[in-house]
Amino acid sequence: MGVPKIDVKFAGKTFLEWIAHIFKEAGIEKSLLVLRYDPGGLPQNFQILINPHPDRGILSSLQTAIPFLPPKTPFFMQLVDHPLVSGDTYIKMAQVFDGMKIVIPVFIGRKGHPVLFPSEAKDIIMNTKDIDGLRGAIRKWPGGVQLLDVEDEAILWNINSKEDLTLYENRIKANESKMPKL
Repeated sequence: MGVPKIDVKFAGKTFLEWIAHIFKEAGIEKSLLVLRYDPGGLPQNFQILINPHPDRGILSSLQTAIPFLPPKTPFFMQLVDHPLVSGDTYIKMAQVFDGMKIVIPVFIGRKGHPVLFPSEAKDIIMNTKDIDGLRGAIRKWPGGVQLLDVEDEAILWNINSKEDLTLYENRIKANESKMPKL
C-alpha cells in the first residue's frame, strides 16, 4: 500500500476512522488496537498495544491483545484492512451469540471478518502455535462455530493493495446505498 494500513484513506477517511465510527455505531465501547509501533495521533477510543512479533501474523496480534481484555467478556477480532464492515453486522453477530460458539459472518457462502469469540476461547488462542494460525485456534475450540449469513459484502473486502482499494471504491460508487456514513 505504500503506507501503514491504518493511514490508508477510503472515501476521504482513514481505515481507522471508519472502524472507530462503525464500532461506535455498533455500541462497541472499548477497543484494543494492536500495531507494529505507535504512530501517535490515533483516535482516543483505542488502547494501543505493540505487537513484539508482527511478522508472526494475525494470531500473534490476537495473542498480544488477549491479556488486556476484561475477564469473562466475549470479544470481536477485526482486521484493519476490512474497514467497511457495517455496524449492523456487529449487532447481528452479538444478537446470535450464545456464549459458547465462535460467530463468523458469511456472505454468499464465503466466511469473512470480524470474528466474535467467547471469553473462554482466550486460553486456546494463547496456546495455539504460530504454525496453526488463527484458523487452527478456531478448529481447536470445542464450543464449535456458528456461521451467520449477512448481507454485508464488506466482510470479505480484504484491502491489501492499491488495486484492491480502487476495486472497492468502484463497487461503492456503483451502489452508494451500501456505503457506511460518517
